[in-house]
Amino acid sequence: MTSPSPGVQLSLPDLDAAIAMLARAVATSGRERAAHALLDPAVHAAREAAWAREEAARPRPTIPREHQRNQDALARARARRDAEAELVAFIRTELESRQAELERVPFWARKRRTTTEDAVRRTEGVVDRALTYLGSQDTTVTGLTAIVDADTNSAISMRTAPSETVMRSGPPGTAET
Repeated sequence: MTSPSPGVQLSLPDLDAAIAMLARAVATSGRERAAHALLDPAVHAAREAAWAREEAARPRPTIPREHQRNQDALARARARRDAEAELVAFIRTELESRQAELERVPFWARKRRTTTEDAVRRTEGVVDRALTYLGSQDTTVTGLTAIVDADTNSAISMRTAPSETVMRSGPPGTAET
């Protein structure tokens, strides 16, 4: 750090003192660049201290972000699965309604019977596809549940495990506890 007198080290405890010194330096010497060079470390230290205070005041998340993302993904997957289960129930009701309608159609009403049979077949296909998708959603929920459970168990074990210090006395890859 350079100063107007050689060998003099300046340390400024706060931003107000730094601003006062800058004003004095500009007023007495007229050399703003030199004044800024003098005050830059003090201003930087004051900013770092303010940022550190803000960071310390910020509440820490109760769970890690990755764990939160996994929990959110699980909640979304459960919602999709539940919506698909409701859709399957609705389509099954529709299928039962069409099958009942087919039973009421007289045998000699061929066109109406053929149309109703086609509607029943299409609805059966829709039920099959919906059940397949519901099965894939169940698989997704099961997988995400396992991931969230593993995250939870990991977080619990991290909180309850005693801290161990690993000291290295040799080359990398060899550790003593």
